Amino acid sequence: MADAAARDVWPGLIGHDADGAFLIGGRCGACGHLVLQVRDVCPQCWREGSMRAAPIGRAATLYSYTTNHAVPPGFDGPVVLALLDLDEGIRVLAPLEAERAPPRIGARAELHLAVLCRDRDGRPLRGPRYRLTGGGDG
Repeated sequence: MADAAARDVWPGLIGHDADGAFLIGGRCGACGHLVLQVRDVCPQCWREGSMRAAPIGRAATLYSYTTNHAVPPGFDGPVVLALLDLDEGIRVLAPLEAERAPPRIGARAELHLAVLCRDRDGRPLRGPRYRLTGGGDG
């Protein structure tokens, strides 16, 4: 697990339950549409107040990735950024922990929390990072 003293890089994005960490999704009670984070209005049917929290993002499939060598202040580079298809049907961009390069497109990945960077005062910021499972590298 990530550093306990770290703050969340994106408040309201990460939840925890008995099975561990997850991303907080929002599912519309009217039409069933699912998005990342709970929103005031459903972006599918435009119903106000219909979105409810839903745990998502524990497992995903690697769709694509790139290695970013020019990272902003606070990050240790290089950073592998991945497009991941969550099992729930949402595509997200998130850091990928890859032991070896190159990761295999189509590999399975699971969510972990990690210190992603540091704020301007040097304090750690925690967020989602995906780790390949089942030998998905190379």
